[in-house]
Amino acid sequence: MSKSTKLQDAEKVVDLLNPEAIMKINFAKILQKKLTNIEPVIKNKIIQKMADLLDTKTIKKTQAELYLKHYTHDEIKDTLKFYNSKTGKKILEQGPKLILELATAIELWSIDELKKNNEKIMAIVNEAWQEYYKNNPSQLDKIEKITTKQEFALAYAISKGWSDDLTKLTTDQMAEIMSQETWEKLK
Repeated sequence: MSKSTKLQDAEKVVDLLNPEAIMKINFAKILQKKLTNIEPVIKNKIIQKMADLLDTKTIKKTQAELYLKHYTHDEIKDTLKFYNSKTGKKILEQGPKLILELATAIELWSIDELKKNNEKIMAIVNEAWQEYYKNNPSQLDKIEKITTKQEFALAYAISKGWSDDLTKLTTDQMAEIMSQETWEKLK
């Protein structure tokens, strides 16, 4: 029986962890946000086909190298032993689903936190711009006249958890930003 190398064992751990499933989930989440105004059935088919195109060899190699960097060979062997146990197999089986649920929960929590702290975020953004203007008085007239509304729109979009790029907002989101009620908050 040949003795396995540290790299071979690290690669076995990576194979057990099934990073492809997690990568495809993350890839799908990114595409869901990018593919707007497409029928859900068509969008899902596009996402599925594109996820199948992913070349995961490079990231799996990187993951194995990280195991080599952070763990001894004995620790990697212990990890393999654990993942081959009943509990380890259950963790591997449930892992991608758990990560997806956690990512969704974190995303929802982040949006709630942004909404809950909207006024504080706006105050922080305002304070940052005021500090910038204080330190760059020659820019004040030029920037204030050109981008004050744009700055507000961007801060509002970020505080709502929509995007940090105004060009990626939907028409409805832009309409909300431009509504009289929103601008009243600015005064």
